Amino acid sequence: MVDSRVLNVIKRRHSVRDFSDREIEQEKLDIILESARLAPSASNTQDWFFYVVKSKEPREKIAASEPIMANQFLRKAPVVIVGCEKPSGLVGVAAGVVLKAVGARDSGWGEVDVAIAMEHMVLAATDLGVGSCWVWIFDERRVSRILDMPENQRIIALLALGYPAVPIEDSPMGIGKSPRVPLREISKII
Repeated sequence: MVDSRVLNVIKRRHSVRDFSDREIEQEKLDIILESARLAPSASNTQDWFFYVVKSKEPREKIAASEPIMANQFLRKAPVVIVGCEKPSGLVGVAAGVVLKAVGARDSGWGEVDVAIAMEHMVLAATDLGVGSCWVWIFDERRVSRILDMPENQRIIALLALGYPAVPIEDSPMGIGKSPRVPLREISKII
């Protein structure tokens, strides 16, 4: 049987919503961010920008900005990454024109590119023993104001990062504890 280090990392990944007080070492944070920088993007436009929120006050404001209070765990996360789509430069505009000319879908690829880059961060974090949790529920206008973002950037997702308070093996959603649909139900070989 073939052994895949990447598949083993994917199997270990789970959403962490309870973080220890331990700070993430800068060297590890740099690796996590580098993994996003190396992610693929449509026409290599790299239309992303990441706010790395380490300071307590903005993290607390971001957690409080969400109306149903589902993201309170962001207060304890040592790092919150705000993944944004920034407008395409000339290469992105040209790629959009070409896509439209050939009848291909020419919208939404910026969101996908940011999501791919953020998933690269999730996998790098997991490999380094750092927990993560995707956050899709947030008030974009409020978070934009908290971070004093330019109007031309659009937030796609937030990513909480930190060391898990509970070891992965003891977590209710740890290795192998989160049910997944069988492969035969999500794929078809033609």
